Amino acid sequence: MAHATHNLPQRTPDSAAATQLTQTKPSVDTDENYVNPLCYPTMADNLPILKRKRATLLSNVIRCATAIKDCTDATTSDDLEYYRNRLQETLDQLTILDDSIHGSLNDIEYTADVQNCETYIDSAKRAIYKATRASTINCQRPCHA
Repeated sequence: MAHATHNLPQRTPDSAAATQLTQTKPSVDTDENYVNPLCYPTMADNLPILKRKRATLLSNVIRCATAIKDCTDATTSDDLEYYRNRLQETLDQLTILDDSIHGSLNDIEYTADVQNCETYIDSAKRAIYKATRASTINCQRPCHA
């Protein structure tokens, strides 16, 4: 499996940078494709970015769930279907993102985070159910032209 170089200089015998890399790498390493592992970000480094993405997804959950909750008889079935589909897509993305975040948390943080996530997941699932049910009821009503 090839390693990405992340803009590190190519190792060639003519390159001064290659000489420097060769001199600084551990003497026990004989792999010519050696790349310092400290150059790669860890999951913990990405945690703030993942949490920021999750905050965006959570705001979408709130927006779509509120739109479904506040629907009236004047709300079209197309609008309900749009919000339901958007909410389902967001929930799917949120679940994947939560799994990535949970892998970087200690036990105490994990427990608190899962409880917080369950609140939003339950809210989203209730709204999806309500939108599905309302769409079914709207489809059974005669259409007025």
